[in-house]
Amino acid sequence: MQNATAIIAAGGAGLRMGGTNPKQFAELAGLPIIIRTIRAFCQAPSISAIIVVAPAAHLEHTEKLLAEHHLADRCLLTPGGRLRQDSVRLGLGLVADDCPLVAVHDAARPIIAPEDIEHCLAAAEKMAKQKGTLPQILILFLGEPEQVAPFFNETSLNEPYMILPPEQFFPLLKTSPPRVLLLKRGNVIKEWNGEF
Repeated sequence: MQNATAIIAAGGAGLRMGGTNPKQFAELAGLPIIIRTIRAFCQAPSISAIIVVAPAAHLEHTEKLLAEHHLADRCLLTPGGRLRQDSVRLGLGLVADDCPLVAVHDAARPIIAPEDIEHCLAAAEKMAKQKGTLPQILILFLGEPEQVAPFFNETSLNEPYMILPPEQFFPLLKTSPPRVLLLKRGNVIKEWNGEF
């Protein structure tokens, strides 16, 4: 297995669950959620670098947590952007040029095992070897034509896309067509890997 870089996306406000701090800083069984997430990636043998993209307003707090839990040496900390996709893009900009694989994971999703990370990386590596490149994606927008130009401007993607009304969009969730990235307001809803 080739070495990989993990981008831990922690740049969101994460306030839907209440409280005054983003949910990634809430404690779960005595540990901050973000620390549990990062530890899982530290335990995955293929992860050679970890980039933590944190909210600019909580950068100092994140740095303190990393130091307290002896993770500062394993992580590169950087401020996030306005949207999740902005934060991921900023993280991607810090990935070493010779890194063949990148894993992106939300800081607020700590229930992940190192074995699962390894399995995902192995699948990505196998797919890249079989096809020479990762598959092209078709982007579907849920009846929101006003979202198309901003999405492509912000992501610098040049991919085929369709705008679907709800009556065509939601049945796709049941039939699970492959090679499709479904978005609503720029947020990924579901992703598949084959032909559409």
